[in-house]
Amino acid sequence: MEESESLSHLSIELRPHLAGLMDALPDGVLLVDVDGRIVLANARMEELSGFDRHDLIGKLVENLIPERLRVQHEHNRHQFQARPQLRPMGAALDTRLHRKDGSDLPVDIQLSPIEIDGAKFSVAAIRDVTERKKVEDALSESEERFRTLVESAPVMVSALSSDGKLTFLNKAFETITGFRREDWLGRHFSDIVDARDVTGGSDRIHQVIEGEPVEAREARVRTASGEYRLVESVAVPLVGRGKVVGTLGISQDVTEVRLAEQALRQSEERFRKIFEDGPVGILLVDGNDRIFDVNKAMCRVIGYPKDELLGESIFTFVHPEDRDDARTRRQEVVEGRVPSHHVERHWNTKAGGVAITNLTVSMIRDVDGSPVCGLLIVHDITERRALEEQLASHAALANETLSTLTPRERETLTLLRDGLTAPEIAEQLVVSVRTVESHIASSYRKLGVRSREEAMARFDRLLAAASASPFRTTPD
Repeated sequence: MEESESLSHLSIELRPHLAGLMDALPDGVLLVDVDGRIVLANARMEELSGFDRHDLIGKLVENLIPERLRVQHEHNRHQFQARPQLRPMGAALDTRLHRKDGSDLPVDIQLSPIEIDGAKFSVAAIRDVTERKKVEDALSESEERFRTLVESAPVMVSALSSDGKLTFLNKAFETITGFRREDWLGRHFSDIVDARDVTGGSDRIHQVIEGEPVEAREARVRTASGEYRLVESVAVPLVGRGKVVGTLGISQDVTEVRLAEQALRQSEERFRKIFEDGPVGILLVDGNDRIFDVNKAMCRVIGYPKDELLGESIFTFVHPEDRDDARTRRQEVVEGRVPSHHVERHWNTKAGGVAITNLTVSMIRDVDGSPVCGLLIVHDITERRALEEQLASHAALANETLSTLTPRERETLTLLRDGLTAPEIAEQLVVSVRTVESHIASSYRKLGVRSREEAMARFDRLLAAASASPFRTTPD
């Protein structure tokens, strides 16, 4: 080591001991005089700076400071010399050592004053913190990402102290509630939660702090408008300095979701009510034409209980004469060639009879348009068909009886029904009274009556029966 004027007064015995002591230290060490010049440098300092110690001795210590910081460092050095005391250099600053190759090395520097044989010096202990800075930078980046994530998250993030006071709120709190978050920090959570949902809240906080499992919970949170929003929250312990200091909660606004679920439930209940208790038969069949749901009305139509219909092919119950047509029409609906079919369909009943129905076949599809299941709406017209057939039968008999009357006999009966007498009828028809009486007598025989009153009643019934036929009209 070259001898400096600053150390010329040191005893010869002290110099090797001082140099050996400095070289034994794990950190870089500089001994700097009151003028800021380097007096001694140890071996570790050579490694850190890249300079040979002989090149360092006698140089201003600012040569080891990045150029942009040298003026400030010189000012700080003078301040330290005016009030020397053990302290870190550049506390809270990003301290750098300027190396021989032009690079800057992140370091921690500890300064301390020292007096040797009456001369004042400063000792700088310099430690390479490259790895620590990497960790700190990574941690800082991680924390920044976390802060960004928390602030931009669409869910409300909150922290509670162990006594239930709000210590942190993210931006979503303002979005959900309309309150400014700074107005709520330090306030108890019960001030914003509906009183009905506060019960047990304090116990829940302690359960989380104690590490007990706690399920997600829903609560109504007050908003600036005076209304309430429903939020679902999960909570975990909040750790600070190695111990649990409160809880961290993540709350999602589920107001619209719950309203939609409620509306869906009500809609499903209404559909189920219509399905189960409606007056028309309803069947749901899967892609294999098997019944997976059927209502009471359909069970009444064909006389089978529900448990005997479920899982069976729909075609088991369709009348054999209708099965081919039923398969063809159903396939057209499945393939989307037609949206639905409306057709009269006959069914086998459990009692061995035949039920006649008006049937509407359509397909329930998913959002992609793929078929989910078949929907069959069945209107029972068996009784109506029986009534129509009965009316048709009566009409046929009535028409058969009326057909035995000649046109002149029917004309005479019509005039009698209108209240005309035999002479009045004869005058209107331009025939003799005897002829009219002959027509009346013939009509009575054909109708099987003996009096005018019986004839009019019988004639009216026959005309009504003939006109009531759904298939035929009254003959001429």
